Amino acid sequence: MSEQRNPLGDHAVRWVCGMEPHREGEYPTFFEVGKDGVSKIEYRVDNLGDHGIAWFDVWFGDRVKHSMQARAVAEIRYAD
Repeated sequence: MSEQRNPLGDHAVRWVCGMEPHREGEYPTFFEVGKDGVSKIEYRVDNLGDHGIAWFDVWFGDRVKHSMQARAVAEIRYAD
């Protein structure tokens, strides 16, 4: 797997929010830098040759604890 150019440029991601599940009592997955141990959120692409899969990796310290597929992200906010 090789890395591709980041289409977000040099923008730092502040938070990502998953899609609304549309079921009563359930809320979308949400991660914000600086809250609940989240240290950073990074965009990456897995290059599979004829296509790529984009991800947002959620870091807790020096470890990725969660990855959200970009197609499942409803909203992205960037750091000021």
